[in-house]
Amino acid sequence: MNLTTLETQVYEAMRDFAEGGDMSGWKQVYLPNVKPGNITARQFAGVLSTLKQKGLYKSFGDDFFGEVFIGEAA
Repeated sequence: MNLTTLETQVYEAMRDFAEGGDMSGWKQVYLPNVKPGNITARQFAGVLSTLKQKGLYKSFGDDFFGEVFIGEAA
């Protein structure tokens, strides 16, 4: 899957800060921890939207928490 530079930056931060999880390969993430300082809130929202379309992110419906796809459990 091809990710833009910004998508890669956010996705890698999400994976680094992910917590918990289950056997489906999804882990929770606190979004304020992963927003890069070099982008605006609007840009961050756009990146989350494209990651969601690519099946790598799920929103909890608020501005603070979501789930990131880490991969299939072994």
